[in-house]
Amino acid sequence: MLNALRIKNFRNLEHLEIRQLGRVNLIVGSNNIGKSSLLEALRILAGGASSRLLRDLLQYRDELFYMAGEAEEEGDFLPLENLFSGRKFPEDDTQIFIGDPEQSAHQIQMQFGVLGIDVMQDATGLNLPASVRQKFIPMPDCASAEFDEAEFALRISKNGMAHIVSGSRMEAARMRERRLAGALPTTPCAWISSKTLSLDELAEIWDRVWLNPEHKESIAQALRIIAPEFRDLLFVQDPKRARPGRIPMVSLEGQSRPFPLNSMGDGMARVLQLAMKIFAARGGMLLIDEFENGLYYKIQRQVWEMLFDLAQALDVQIFATTHSFDCVNHFAAVAQNRPETGAMLLKLGRSILPEQNGAIVAIEMDAPKLAAMTDAEIEVR
Repeated sequence: MLNALRIKNFRNLEHLEIRQLGRVNLIVGSNNIGKSSLLEALRILAGGASSRLLRDLLQYRDELFYMAGEAEEEGDFLPLENLFSGRKFPEDDTQIFIGDPEQSAHQIQMQFGVLGIDVMQDATGLNLPASVRQKFIPMPDCASAEFDEAEFALRISKNGMAHIVSGSRMEAARMRERRLAGALPTTPCAWISSKTLSLDELAEIWDRVWLNPEHKESIAQALRIIAPEFRDLLFVQDPKRARPGRIPMVSLEGQSRPFPLNSMGDGMARVLQLAMKIFAARGGMLLIDEFENGLYYKIQRQVWEMLFDLAQALDVQIFATTHSFDCVNHFAAVAQNRPETGAMLLKLGRSILPEQNGAIVAIEMDAPKLAAMTDAEIEVR
């Protein structure tokens, strides 16, 4: 579990320091202040910054796109440029850093440079194979290097392992990855976006959960927050889908036939997603973007109680974002009643200190401080 978090040079988080984290963390702040970027940084840390993960993050924000007709003489670039502060590669050797500053096993660095095919020759005077002669040179050392061919790349390192991600403008959709050692270590991580529910992914999780009666009952109890008459859940094949896939069906007390879960409203789908994804995150992290989506404000306290209990039981660290004052109030109440879990509210905002030049900073509030502020109806978002 992360006890603290430092993020440097990642998107609009130029130097964010969070000195204390809890097992359950709620992130608030205005639009475009970095809440979603913080969740992305945690996904990169947990997932070892694989080329597939980085591509998915960029695709989610439509950042693999570039204007048709851009001149090729502008040179190759990596769409990963969007991940750096200022949306441009640094001119010096500044790296992206994400992790717990006190735990080296929970740190990842992303360094910009050039991956080139070296002009060096072997002892016989013959050029070595290109795959052997590939060499990564970090900025700003590239100016003095000589290559037969070269392209921009990122060297990504974590816990003594490293790999290089490269790819030109035209190959953005399939970034290449070259391992320099074994695969970077990863941590279980489940992400819940603010967008459309992935039923296929949930069906896969359900297949793993279904054989454990205790886990199955936890999900049933979660769904009864929305529908007390809920009895059972099953994923079944949908013959009308363009490609093979399954949809969730629910059986209810007093009803003679099952119903599609989606016919019961967004709340049922959202609670199912929360309850199932936390099992997929066992021993790792659950990341929730816009927690309140689809949840009526009166049931949010019960949903938080469920997540606090399961986070403790499954050894999961939760990070969630919200814009909702009701969500903050319910979070504060549950955090106060479950001090053994450990909860923190993290408010992101821009520093007013002249020397920090408007940088994004975090204000940390533990359960007692948060409860006092919400009881006094002080705005904490």
